[in-house]
Amino acid sequence: LNEVWLVQTGFSKEFAVFQTRAPRAPDQFEWCGESAIVCYWRMEHNNIMLLVSPTAEYTTYIDPQPAHIASECDGLRIFSKGSCEFIYLVPSQIFRIFNQDAEQAQNPAKLYTASHRFKNEKLSVEELMKDIKKSALQQTIELIAEAAVY
Repeated sequence: LNEVWLVQTGFSKEFAVFQTRAPRAPDQFEWCGESAIVCYWRMEHNNIMLLVSPTAEYTTYIDPQPAHIASECDGLRIFSKGSCEFIYLVPSQIFRIFNQDAEQAQNPAKLYTASHRFKNEKLSVEELMKDIKKSALQQTIELIAEAAVY
């Protein structure tokens, strides 16, 4: 009732068991691409959508508008009275390029930031490039090329 069991096709491998803490079973239960599941509850005041990954990481969406969710091969379509939205997994290669958190920024994000600053004629590019050159510039370029063709 309040537990989601994520397993591999054929039930041969268990990925995670996730406690939803919900008072009842979801109204809809759909796959979001191949990598996550979505539980959807229609409630009196707010509707709740819970997206759970195979590693039991989760995100909750709360919306007063009722919606219908439909699984697609690469994501999840959300239909509501005023909109149609699409949720999908952002590939790790792309996430690493656009992650602008200074503490977690990896070389691809630093290279992207340096490129953006160079285009806007900002002078702080040299420090970012020195930091990238100290580590693997070739690997950084390869990751960006891999993300470009994703």
